[in-house]
Amino acid sequence: DDTSNADNTATFPIPFEISFSNVNQFSFNIEHLENFIEETSSFFQVEHDDIMVSFIKEINSYIDIGFTISVTTFDDEHRIRNKDIGVYRTFLMNSNSFPNVIGIESKYESCSNGKYSTF
Repeated sequence: DDTSNADNTATFPIPFEISFSNVNQFSFNIEHLENFIEETSSFFQVEHDDIMVSFIKEINSYIDIGFTISVTTFDDEHRIRNKDIGVYRTFLMNSNSFPNVIGIESKYESCSNGKYSTF
């Protein structure tokens, strides 16, 4: 009986926020959400189920989307956090299936009082 290998895993949610211009919440959900999950999964090399959209907020002619990428190892957490956000933005824009990305940032804070340590 090997109980030392019990399924004791931790999940590390890595929060991000991205903004798209010239789109509203409804049209993004209908026309772009599935592709957003697909492209994000591809870029970060994670499963679709590891990406969770926390919120979509419409502000005038753009939307903000909060999402997390969940990983189960410190190595994966480090790999995701060290991805170049500018390259991710270019990756999304080159897919030709999204509105213009006007902002993206990691919402991770290294301390427990981080602004978006969890959504």
